[in-house]
Amino acid sequence: MAIKRYTATADNTISNAWQSNLTRRATGSNMGAADVLETYSIYGRAYTSSAQDKQVELSRILVKFPVDSISTDRSNGAIPASGSVSFYLKLYNAETSKTVPENYTLTIKPVSQSWQEGSGLDLENYLDYTVGNTGSNWTQCRRNNNGTVTNWSSSGGDYLTASNFNQAFESGLEDLEVDVTILVEQWMRSEPVYHNYGF
Repeated sequence: MAIKRYTATADNTISNAWQSNLTRRATGSNMGAADVLETYSIYGRAYTSSAQDKQVELSRILVKFPVDSISTDRSNGAIPASGSVSFYLKLYNAETSKTVPENYTLTIKPVSQSWQEGSGLDLENYLDYTVGNTGSNWTQCRRNNNGTVTNWSSSGGDYLTASNFNQAFESGLEDLEVDVTILVEQWMRSEPVYHNYGF
């Protein structure tokens, strides 16, 4: 069985986590140039007078692959026709000294609008803001060429709900590997069912 790998063309971690001083959320921070991606849900680390700020801190991973290159490879005979090939989204666990959760399920959803990777690095203190710069964060998906900002319709990103994929993690240390053939084939149609904005 032949395997062909396609590397992501853009990725980012977006978060509404509390910064280290526990007084400000990281919603304006970008981590597009960090060497790892992080997803988490933290409950009850900080409390404020606002009920909506008392509960959960979240991060989400955005990742996009070169579907145009995949389509070109198919046209050139480098990969088989639809129905004769499977596509898998695979992300590898990065070792950490921190405690990881156990027995949880991740949901992988297609993103429903375009976004920018950005050049932020700070996954610890969330101090690389997108103010004046390109890049997605918890509230904005991109900065246009004229300098105007386009925000997500919903904080935390906009996602399709019709083509979701789930993976259960028992130890929390597993790699992610999900069969996303249906969605990739829809992205590659001459008249796509959905546009490729990634996962």
